[in-house]
Amino acid sequence: MTSVDTWVAAATARAELRAEAGTINTGVYTANHLADDVIFSEIVQPSGNETFDNGVQVILAVQENAYAIPANPAGAEFRQAWQDAVNRVLNGEQSAEEALAQAQEEAQAALDAAWSQQ
Repeated sequence: MTSVDTWVAAATARAELRAEAGTINTGVYTANHLADDVIFSEIVQPSGNETFDNGVQVILAVQENAYAIPANPAGAEFRQAWQDAVNRVLNGEQSAEEALAQAQEEAQAALDAAWSQQ
């Protein structure tokens, strides 16, 4: 499921389904740079709808800096730990190193508690 050929095949199938339905094809975003290059240079074509076409370009422009937080059994606590760390740094309460060390401890404690309940 991670090969360029597989992603291109999926994007091609999606483009065909969109064409049959008469809907806009915004592409398949893969996190595989080689696949995305093929998909967005050869398969996805401008739709003529400025909003959708601009949206595709924005997504492509921000992909380099995008990230995702993987699902985990303490997701809310994990997210809160790193958001609190950022806020402590922005408010001048801690250095980045201190805030991240505290966030690491908080997140790990939440994960340990969640796993012990399973």
